[in-house]
Amino acid sequence: MERALLAAEAVEEKEVVGLLQALVRIPSHYPGPGKAGVVAFLEAFLKERGLRPFRQEAAPGRPNLVVDLGEGEGGLLLEGHTDVVTPGDEALWRYPPYGGTRPTGG
Repeated sequence: MERALLAAEAVEEKEVVGLLQALVRIPSHYPGPGKAGVVAFLEAFLKERGLRPFRQEAAPGRPNLVVDLGEGEGGLLLEGHTDVVTPGDEALWRYPPYGGTRPTGG
Protein backbone atom coordinates (compact mmCIF):
# COMPACT_ATOMS: atom_id res chain seq x y z
CA MET A 1 0.00 0.00 0.00
CA GLU A 2 2.85 2.37 0.81
CA ARG A 3 4.35 1.90 -2.67
CA ALA A 4 0.97 2.69 -4.23
CA LEU A 5 0.71 5.90 -2.21
CA LEU A 6 4.23 6.94 -3.23
CA ALA A 7 3.38 6.27 -6.87
CA ALA A 8 0.18 8.31 -6.60
CA GLU A 9 2.08 11.22 -5.05
CA ALA A 10 4.54 11.17 -7.95
CA VAL A 11 1.77 11.76 -10.50
CA GLU A 12 1.76 15.24 -11.97
CA GLU A 13 -1.82 16.41 -12.52
CA LYS A 14 -0.82 18.70 -15.39
CA GLU A 15 0.88 15.81 -17.23
CA VAL A 16 -2.08 13.46 -16.72
CA VAL A 17 -4.59 16.08 -17.88
CA GLY A 18 -2.41 16.88 -20.92
CA LEU A 19 -2.19 13.19 -21.83
CA LEU A 20 -5.94 12.76 -21.48
CA GLN A 21 -6.61 15.84 -23.62
CA ALA A 22 -4.24 14.60 -26.33
CA LEU A 23 -5.98 11.22 -26.36
CA VAL A 24 -9.47 12.73 -26.52
CA ARG A 25 -8.42 14.87 -29.50
CA ILE A 26 -7.71 11.78 -31.61
CA PRO A 27 -10.90 10.63 -33.35
CA SER A 28 -11.14 6.93 -32.61
CA HIS A 29 -14.73 5.89 -33.13
CA TYR A 30 -15.63 2.62 -34.71
CA PRO A 31 -16.85 2.31 -37.35
CA GLY A 32 -14.79 5.22 -38.60
CA PRO A 33 -11.13 6.03 -38.13
CA GLY A 34 -10.88 3.32 -35.47
CA LYS A 35 -8.21 3.08 -32.85
CA ALA A 36 -5.06 3.05 -34.99
CA GLY A 37 -4.35 6.74 -34.28
CA VAL A 38 -4.67 6.29 -30.53
CA VAL A 39 -2.52 3.16 -30.59
CA ALA A 40 0.19 4.98 -32.59
CA PHE A 41 0.10 7.92 -30.16
CA LEU A 42 0.34 5.65 -27.10
CA GLU A 43 3.07 3.56 -28.69
CA ALA A 44 5.23 6.66 -29.22
CA PHE A 45 4.37 8.00 -25.75
CA LEU A 46 5.47 4.76 -24.10
CA LYS A 47 8.64 4.44 -26.19
CA GLU A 48 9.65 7.99 -25.22
CA ARG A 49 9.51 6.79 -21.62
CA GLY A 50 11.79 3.81 -22.20
CA LEU A 51 9.12 1.12 -22.49
CA ARG A 52 8.85 -1.45 -25.28
CA PRO A 53 5.24 -1.68 -26.42
CA PHE A 54 4.23 -4.10 -29.14
CA ARG A 55 1.11 -4.38 -31.26
CA GLN A 56 -1.26 -7.31 -31.53
CA GLU A 57 -3.81 -7.34 -34.31
CA ALA A 58 -7.17 -8.16 -32.73
CA ALA A 59 -8.66 -7.98 -36.22
CA PRO A 60 -7.50 -6.40 -39.49
CA GLY A 61 -6.96 -2.69 -38.85
CA ARG A 62 -7.78 -3.06 -35.14
CA PRO A 63 -4.51 -3.21 -33.22
CA ASN A 64 -4.09 -3.69 -29.50
CA LEU A 65 -1.07 -2.34 -27.67
CA VAL A 66 0.74 -4.47 -25.10
CA VAL A 67 3.58 -3.48 -22.77
CA ASP A 68 5.47 -5.82 -20.45
CA LEU A 69 6.97 -4.31 -17.32
CA GLY A 70 9.68 -6.24 -15.51
CA GLU A 71 10.36 -9.93 -15.44
CA GLY A 72 9.44 -12.94 -13.34
CA GLU A 73 6.34 -13.65 -11.31
CA GLY A 74 3.72 -11.07 -10.56
CA GLY A 75 3.00 -8.01 -12.54
CA LEU A 76 0.41 -5.46 -13.42
CA LEU A 77 -2.01 -5.49 -16.31
CA LEU A 78 -3.79 -2.34 -17.41
CA GLU A 79 -6.46 -2.66 -20.05
CA GLY A 80 -8.55 0.00 -21.65
CA HIS A 81 -10.44 0.80 -24.79
CA THR A 82 -8.65 2.77 -27.46
CA ASP A 83 -11.75 3.26 -29.57
CA VAL A 84 -15.08 4.84 -28.72
CA VAL A 85 -18.65 4.84 -30.00
CA THR A 86 -19.47 7.27 -32.80
CA PRO A 87 -20.15 10.82 -31.57
CA GLY A 88 -23.34 11.15 -33.61
CA ASP A 89 -24.35 14.65 -34.67
CA GLU A 90 -21.50 16.79 -33.38
CA ALA A 91 -23.68 19.91 -33.71
CA LEU A 92 -25.71 18.61 -30.76
CA TRP A 93 -22.72 18.51 -28.44
CA ARG A 94 -22.25 21.29 -25.89
CA TYR A 95 -18.49 20.88 -26.34
CA PRO A 96 -16.84 19.28 -29.41
CA PRO A 97 -16.45 15.55 -28.71
CA TYR A 98 -12.82 15.62 -29.87
CA GLY A 99 -11.99 19.06 -28.49
CA GLY A 100 -10.19 17.90 -25.39
CA THR A 101 -11.23 21.06 -23.54
CA ARG A 102 -11.82 21.44 -19.83
CA PRO A 103 -15.13 23.16 -19.17
CA THR A 104 -15.02 25.86 -16.55
CA GLY A 105 -17.68 26.51 -13.97
CA GLY A 106 -20.58 24.24 -13.12
